[in-house]
Amino acid sequence: MYRRSERKRTQTDRPNSGIASAAAKKAMHQHSDVVIKTNKSTKLWKEDKTIHTPKLCTMFTKHVDKMLNNREKIKIFVPHCGKAVEIKWLWDKGHEVFSSAIESGFGAVWDHSCSLIASDLAKQEKYVAIIKSLMGGKCVNLTVLDELSVNYDKIKTWFTDGFRVESRDYAKADKHLKSFGIKGHQLYTIFKI
Repeated sequence: MYRRSERKRTQTDRPNSGIASAAAKKAMHQHSDVVIKTNKSTKLWKEDKTIHTPKLCTMFTKHVDKMLNNREKIKIFVPHCGKAVEIKWLWDKGHEVFSSAIESGFGAVWDHSCSLIASDLAKQEKYVAIIKSLMGGKCVNLTVLDELSVNYDKIKTWFTDGFRVESRDYAKADKHLKSFGIKGHQLYTIFKI
């Protein structure tokens, strides 16, 4: 396992990095009309007013072991991650971390981007289809959503055959998140079986 202080990683340190698989290309092409960002979120981003914080998310630190499941050097997808500090943490642990879907067959997904709730209702199913197509065998997906956006029943209908969904944890929003009107977050663990 490499540490940043020992050696800077390059694209060549990662097998198949930068080479898009046929399945990932097909999924991206089929679902290229999924629009994740809204005008409001883009405006907030430009003003540096995002939900990202300079510390690891409490849900992440509490449940990351479930996602990693004692596996080393796995491919982890962190969609629309922006300034997520979890990327560096995972990278420093020796995992391959991707923020765009140029690959498929991910062993884990950390989705705290609110991408699913940023999509309008008609596009949410397309977003789910993309995530499902990128999840490899025995993938563990930790998805964090605010309590009003998508409920447990809806998540279970989206992830049926070949998946198992658990509603794992709920956390009240801190002062920073409350400033965005968020009252709390629900963590869903989605297993590909």
